[in-house]
Amino acid sequence: MPGNLPEGLTPFIGRRRELADVRNLLSETRVLTLTGPGGVGKTRLALAVAADRRRAFPDGVWYADLEGIEDEKLLAGHLADLIGLRHDAGDGGPALSLIRSLRDRHLLLVLDNCEHLVKSVALLVDAMARTCPKVHVLATGRTPLRTAGDVTYQVPQLGMPHHSSVGPELNPDSSDAVRFFMDRARAAQPGFELTAHNRTDVHELVRRLDRLPLAMELAAVRLRSVTVRQIIQHLADTRAMLNWGSRSAPPRRQTMRASLQWSAELCTEEERHLWARLSVFRGTFDLDAVEAVCGDASTADTLIDLLQGLVEQSVITREDQGVTVRYSMLGGIREFGRELLDEQYAETDLLRSRHTDWYFALIARADEDWNTERQAHWLHSLPLDRKNIVHALNNTTADATQVNAAAEAVRGLWRYFWWACGWLSEGFYWVDRCSRLLTTPTSRARLFGLGSLLAWTVGDEAAGVSLLSRGQAAAEASGDRLAQALAEHVRGDAALYCGQPAAAVGHFRHALSLYDAAAAQHRVDTLIMLTHTHAVLGDLAGAEAAHREAMAILVPSERFQRSYCLMFLGEALYRGGGIDRALDTLREALRLKAELDDPFGVAWAFEILAKVAGESRQHKRAALLQDAAERMWKSMAIDISTLMRLRIRAESPDLGTPPRDVHAGTAEPISVPDRPLHEDRVSIAAVIAMALSDGDVPGAAAASPNPAPLTAREEQIAALVADGLPNKEIAAKLVIARRTVDGHVQNILTKLGFNSRSQIAAWVTTRPDIRTG
Repeated sequence: MPGNLPEGLTPFIGRRRELADVRNLLSETRVLTLTGPGGVGKTRLALAVAADRRRAFPDGVWYADLEGIEDEKLLAGHLADLIGLRHDAGDGGPALSLIRSLRDRHLLLVLDNCEHLVKSVALLVDAMARTCPKVHVLATGRTPLRTAGDVTYQVPQLGMPHHSSVGPELNPDSSDAVRFFMDRARAAQPGFELTAHNRTDVHELVRRLDRLPLAMELAAVRLRSVTVRQIIQHLADTRAMLNWGSRSAPPRRQTMRASLQWSAELCTEEERHLWARLSVFRGTFDLDAVEAVCGDASTADTLIDLLQGLVEQSVITREDQGVTVRYSMLGGIREFGRELLDEQYAETDLLRSRHTDWYFALIARADEDWNTERQAHWLHSLPLDRKNIVHALNNTTADATQVNAAAEAVRGLWRYFWWACGWLSEGFYWVDRCSRLLTTPTSRARLFGLGSLLAWTVGDEAAGVSLLSRGQAAAEASGDRLAQALAEHVRGDAALYCGQPAAAVGHFRHALSLYDAAAAQHRVDTLIMLTHTHAVLGDLAGAEAAHREAMAILVPSERFQRSYCLMFLGEALYRGGGIDRALDTLREALRLKAELDDPFGVAWAFEILAKVAGESRQHKRAALLQDAAERMWKSMAIDISTLMRLRIRAESPDLGTPPRDVHAGTAEPISVPDRPLHEDRVSIAAVIAMALSDGDVPGAAAASPNPAPLTAREEQIAALVADGLPNKEIAAKLVIARRTVDGHVQNILTKLGFNSRSQIAAWVTTRPDIRTG
């Protein structure tokens, strides 16, 4: 067949979803542009799709790399030469001559690296689209063409799942990103394999390189002389990565620095300055943060336009988060911006100070809003700023003059950030770090109390005891009643986890006597634990009384503490024999926890519900709930063995009534083996759905014995269903009609013999070849 597609020198790895996306878009539009940062794999994806679609174009698929063309006047003639068209010396010049020659041709033009000629390419492609009805154009570049009818597809980095409390879990080994790195690593160092010794390092390296193909290729070459661990250590100096290179690549892609310098040259001076300022952020950030941290009088009217310019230049990526938009920047791009900020603009200290001020003010606002209708807003939005908050804490704890500000931020974060998000070990680290740096007794005492509470919660008994002792001493020395109350509360936790619930009741009641009117939230915390302790003692009346007192304090819009109140009342009802009422109460608690995306609370609710299921002889349900809880504890870096030992001691006081076994009385033993994450475990989302209903255990309603195979598009939509996307968002993501998605979802349910989306999600987890996330 006619054409000039180059043969790939290395295998094309993965990108199943992207291939399907681009193939479908190319069949629906005549001008498609693949955009993304340098090194993300736009060219390879375009060539793979073009090769796959070759038979659809009788007059050929023609590839033109425009990187070497500096003069836009040479563009049309260059394309004509590639296709083998005769130049017409008549009126109109080479562009019109090319268009006339293509008018009756049915072909695909692949225009690669268009960014530096974007205006000229756009004009030429627009003219082709209007006068050459059978010519299709697949372009690549860091900037969209923006012609009439042009569709833009943002090429993502290679896929790699992240462990999440709410989605299906997949094995990173089979992800596109790891498979790509391993292929390039074996090419550079024959015999290199993924082993138990290097697996964690390979995963970390791939993530540190942002799953960017160019960066991974350059890193793989270094395996000829060093190990994966040594490459990671070398990345501690992130600027070193910018200088990695390949002599065989085109000049603008020989190093990451050359690629980024090329991007910088395509930006205006104002865009480069904003790029430098945005490098102060970590993770994702929103427009409010950009305006507060990076804005000034000179950009008051142009900031949004400059942001849009950087999005179109693929310097930053736009991410939809519900009704808001957030932005992110790849590590190498950020590091290049940091160099600009430090060396060209000399604004590093200024921007770092602005960054800290903004995020600490955000924490203070969230703390003030805790007991208002905005509680849910902060529980969902503040975790998005986790990396920026940690960055601000790192900067301030390194400066002795800012330690008090850091400690105040840590105290504000502990409840709705470290605890609610399941980041207890991280919270303990920051509490411990700040408490070592502070000098005032009152501040130290309050932090010691929080640190001890977090330590007991994650199962670190030794740290809990040590911090409790130091916290009590500091509280007494300070004379601060709140610090004394917190210390007494933690003494109650310690007594409970040491198997002395009666003593714990005394400590909790003493703590309640020390709180003043301004400590309502802390009072509710203590009443929640008092409810739990009465449940352990089998004292339903005591639990109900503590529950009523806590609920009387809470405002109607509060949901986080309310869900714990309900959870431990449900536990008390279960222990008191009221299974039906207990189940209703526990389900309401779990529903709230799931809505708040509180992994710690969800895991605890799973454990109690597992006991209820075991008591009701629903042994498979009990085993599934317990397995899900243990997976969640593990994902939060909580030592399950220590935690369970403390739980057993807490629930086995000298009362003559040992804790109930969720598997007791089972006709045949129910085991929950320790399986790899990529096998047929049910997703957490599916377990939540099961626990909130009386329906079948996920997986119990199996797929049809001989299901009809899903099409590539149906597998793609099944993966997005498993990611938790509703049909409207799936349609927007795939650029197709909502009714089309509705039809595909119904086809999937019919083919697999399912009747719910949660069953689709569970099925996807058994298919590692269908990538999610």
